[in-house]
Amino acid sequence: MRFKIQNFRSLAHADLEIKPVTVLTGANGAGKSSFMYGIMALKNILSNANQPADKFFQWRPFTNLGGVKEVVTGKDTNKPIVLSCHYSDYALESAYTAVIGPQSSLRFTVTRPYEVDLKLDVSFPYPLVQNVSQEILWKNRKYPFVFNGIDVSVLRDDGKAASSDTEVLQVVNAVAQSLPRAFEYVDVKRVFFNNTYALATPSDPEQEVAFLLGSDRDLEGRVSVTLEKMANRSFSTRQVALGAGSFYLQTTDRETGFVCDLVNEGFGLNQLVYLLAKVLRKDVFWFGIEEPETHLHPEALTKLAEQLVSIAKLHQKRFLIASHSEHFVASLLNLVAQGRATVDDIAIHFVAKDESNLTRIAVQKINEQGQIEGGLKSFYEPSIRALEDFLGPQRDSEHVNPA
Repeated sequence: MRFKIQNFRSLAHADLEIKPVTVLTGANGAGKSSFMYGIMALKNILSNANQPADKFFQWRPFTNLGGVKEVVTGKDTNKPIVLSCHYSDYALESAYTAVIGPQSSLRFTVTRPYEVDLKLDVSFPYPLVQNVSQEILWKNRKYPFVFNGIDVSVLRDDGKAASSDTEVLQVVNAVAQSLPRAFEYVDVKRVFFNNTYALATPSDPEQEVAFLLGSDRDLEGRVSVTLEKMANRSFSTRQVALGAGSFYLQTTDRETGFVCDLVNEGFGLNQLVYLLAKVLRKDVFWFGIEEPETHLHPEALTKLAEQLVSIAKLHQKRFLIASHSEHFVASLLNLVAQGRATVDDIAIHFVAKDESNLTRIAVQKINEQGQIEGGLKSFYEPSIRALEDFLGPQRDSEHVNPA
């Protein structure tokens, strides 16, 4: 799976393969979050194209990037913002692309095992009132493809739905499943601040996650099992009173049996429950996670790396993570060295600005021993400089006054 982004913020051209656990490292302001925002903008188009283009870059109450003028690279509104999702494997290759700019368009293409190219020139807001069609010949049968800018429907030449023709539909289904409709962004504001929550329509992200935990017993169980593996604590929701419409979020120490309201736990444990509730949902498969290391002790961070790899494998989920933590990256690499993950499970990318202040994303090649060719330069170089600065005066002193 790949995402390609052009002319969005500092990303003049970015092409990134998303493996089960993909990590973006680099300095502050390098453009790590911009790539996630590009995926979120594509999700907004797929969720509701019938709104002004400026709205695609606004995610209340989380953030508001402004409009097209504010997010297009170099603030040059003559440039098109291109957001594209590509799916490929040994048998299939297809893509969905949205262009926002002077000539906006929505496009669906297939290049393997057959060829389809469906493109609509649109203007936003776009109320899905257009469509374009193309007929293909597959195994001696004709199939008309119809594209309305968001969804693709496939018929047979006899006018019936092609629901039983799985070989034709699997390409369309593969792209539909890979599109970021089910992309969830987990920002750094991921802590529960309240003692009790109501089983009512959520009013903000914190209430929404609490509502998920309080209304989905299976999710509660998955979070509890994972938290036990990481922190030796179980998690549960409990009604304030029998039949009440409000509930507690609480943990239980597995050694002492001590029960604690989640809000009275440390920030690290609190945010772990929030993050796990997000990533263990059954209806979401793509996640962007900002700085998972926030508030976490190195041991907890190691266990989080282990659990993210495990969740990705068991539940076919994918994580795109922005991190400044050398320890988190090293923990992932150590899983490869131990044989608990492969080089196909994990990707590390170094993100940096060039002389033109544009973002460049460089793949860090991992070998089967969990080593990165050239080392983790984004982490090691500053550490080496700091160590040299620290040791420099001592070396000079020893040279002048040898023991």
